[in-house]
Amino acid sequence: MTIQEYLTKTCEFIDLDETEYEIEVIESDDRVEISLSVPEEKASQFIGGKGANLDALQHLVRLVFKDEYLNKRIILDINQYRGEKESDLIDQAKKAAQHTLETGEEKVFRYLNSYERYLVHAAVADDESLKGVVTYSTDADNQRWLIICLEENAPAKVESGAEEEIVDKSDKNSSEEIQGEEIQKEKALGEGVVEE
Repeated sequence: MTIQEYLTKTCEFIDLDETEYEIEVIESDDRVEISLSVPEEKASQFIGGKGANLDALQHLVRLVFKDEYLNKRIILDINQYRGEKESDLIDQAKKAAQHTLETGEEKVFRYLNSYERYLVHAAVADDESLKGVVTYSTDADNQRWLIICLEENAPAKVESGAEEEIVDKSDKNSSEEIQGEEIQKEKALGEGVVEE
């Protein structure tokens, strides 16, 4: 069975006929990206509240095909839900970093999973207009928080493998943090994510 066949059976179970959905699978060296397009009126059944159904379906696809794609990350997106959420998060991160650059005020991102923290680290590090701003992650209240601050206000020392990591313009290879972990949207990316 292929991923297309598996998702076709899922779509048929939701009473979609083959003209109502489209499945695209793109495989690269390190990942398998699956895009499923369904009618908007059925999208909520596939995506669920805050992406819960999407996460569950992605988890099932990963379990079923884990032996076929041993060293590849399987990512499922439905109607560009994940892509739009990621774009929103990156925009929010850049606005927060710009605010930090202009005012010197530190910004705190809470409730981000490791992949979302990676996106913020990379977005700020890759944007030349944000030179002078750095991001780092730290443990707080039994969670990982991402901090955006001015470079001169960042912690002076990075402890390897300990409670703190700094990702700045010179450290763009922080993807080790995300390998092997599930992408989970446990909290909405909008309200309550950024704090001053």
